[in-house]
Amino acid sequence: MADNFKIESKKIWIPLQGIQISDDQLKIGCLQRIADSLEKMEAPYLRLIGDVESLTRCREELIAETEHLSRCNSNLRGAITRLKKRK
Repeated sequence: MADNFKIESKKIWIPLQGIQISDDQLKIGCLQRIADSLEKMEAPYLRLIGDVESLTRCREELIAETEHLSRCNSNLRGAITRLKKRK
């Protein structure tokens, strides 16, 4: 029945003899179509939110790895300096 309201609300509605849809039913169909379109608009938004969260995690991991490599590099430079002083 709900799909019928949506279908009927898409039509150009003029009073005809026979089966007529009431104004309230037409409004219900319009509201249901609006709700469907909002749900369709929500999907890309949720995908973007997921992408942002994923990229944020990736960024944090890369920052941690960069800091680790920087410390390793510093330690290795210190080891090289100590080896040079032994000679």
